[in-house]
Amino acid sequence: MRTPTLNKKQAGLILIILGILCALFVAIFLYFKVIRIPGFPELLPANETVAYLEFSTSLPPVILKKVNEEWMMNWQKDVMPWVGEKGAIVLLRGDSPIPLQPLLLLKVRSIEQAFAFMKAYKNPSGQAKELPADNFHAYSTPALNFVFVDSVLAVSPSQAGLMAFLKAQTSLQQHLSSQSDFIKTSKNMAAGPFSLYIEPRELPQEVWRAISQFVPHMPPIVLPFSAMGMTLQTHDGDWQGSSYALLNKSINLGQEQAYRALLLPYLPDDFSFLLAGQNLAVQIHKLEAMLGGETNPATVKSLIQAASQAYLPGLDFEKDIEPMLSGEFALTMDPSKILFVLQLDYKTAQTQIEKLRESFAKIAPTFAPQARDVELADGTKAQELIPDPTQVKIYSESFGGIAINGFLMGRRDALYDATTQGKWFLSTDLALLKKALSLTLEPGRSVRDSAWYRRSLSPIMKNPELLGMAILREGIFAFTKRTLSDSMETQFTFTTPEL
Repeated sequence: MRTPTLNKKQAGLILIILGILCALFVAIFLYFKVIRIPGFPELLPANETVAYLEFSTSLPPVILKKVNEEWMMNWQKDVMPWVGEKGAIVLLRGDSPIPLQPLLLLKVRSIEQAFAFMKAYKNPSGQAKELPADNFHAYSTPALNFVFVDSVLAVSPSQAGLMAFLKAQTSLQQHLSSQSDFIKTSKNMAAGPFSLYIEPRELPQEVWRAISQFVPHMPPIVLPFSAMGMTLQTHDGDWQGSSYALLNKSINLGQEQAYRALLLPYLPDDFSFLLAGQNLAVQIHKLEAMLGGETNPATVKSLIQAASQAYLPGLDFEKDIEPMLSGEFALTMDPSKILFVLQLDYKTAQTQIEKLRESFAKIAPTFAPQARDVELADGTKAQELIPDPTQVKIYSESFGGIAINGFLMGRRDALYDATTQGKWFLSTDLALLKKALSLTLEPGRSVRDSAWYRRSLSPIMKNPELLGMAILREGIFAFTKRTLSDSMETQFTFTTPEL
């Protein structure tokens, strides 16, 4: 019987198929084995890790003081002689009634010194009981439970938390180091002495309060994210960081324009809060999409629509107001006055502004009510407030050739506006409005000339679409933000008030 042979084409095709299979095998191997974040994440179970905070053991003074107070120790004297450069605080998913199990990981330089400290910590007897754990020497004291995995010390207040950690060392489950969300957030953040990874939907509110004790000035965390990474670093008492968050669902961005911060030179620097960005309408749409859209009954747009109907009767937000918001905008506030500046991007803007003035004039009397005596059904005497049109005065003035219009409502309330150079200025304070308008006539001191702008905002102005600043008693918090179709990137700083 003749043995079948392969011709050159068939042999070549088989070789090509074998090459593709080998390449595919190598790619799969690299994905699961090489594309990973080294260090502590290689020890943690991916599916059970809901929060991971890695830190440098050379703690800043403010955190060092908190650690010493909370844990009743002297970190520099008791821990630094044997600890390595890195540590981590981890929250593992637990069973009811304890939904989360905390875990502390420390890289150690001397296992003997670390073991001696762990046995003596809050333990007068200085003895540690060995726990049953396959292939590991795990220990328990009245204060805590711990185990050494090579040169890593793992500490947990509960045996259940420690056993959950050890289970990950002996099973074939995926580790955090190769989890796709963790890799994606880690690769998109700058390095820093503090790095945080969280899955917000898994964390109860109590966890945020616990984390904030050790990470001062952490900005509020918004929850429409499946995963979020954050890095923090400190220098001379100031904090700077960045975050990268994966959205719960992709959003449609539409056509966007770059933000150039062209309105900042027209903002006086006497305020306590600043918010500025590109296309306020798009910012509203993004927030709406992230928070759930039609699935959320109290949506952002529905609240804005209700407000516009209350204060601008006869106008529809989407039809009459939203088209005006496509350019740059800037808002400054302090406890007694507000300034809003809008770049007008289309020819009919002046007509729309006139409509807004006419609409507001209809409800202006509600801001200057008069008290009227009334008698209730049961005969009780009372007073009710009713709008009083006689208390509303129309204001107009020419300032440097710029027409200012306004409404004076009673003794205290007022609203003024003016348009110039394609910009609409709106303020509750006439002096503030004039100060802003004067910056369009000749150069003067604005936001960009202030020392705190150069120190807080300027370092993080990296292609943002939205920026903000709050001047607080404790210091200045500033941020910049950009939202992509499936993620959101944020830069932020917290600077001490001494300038």
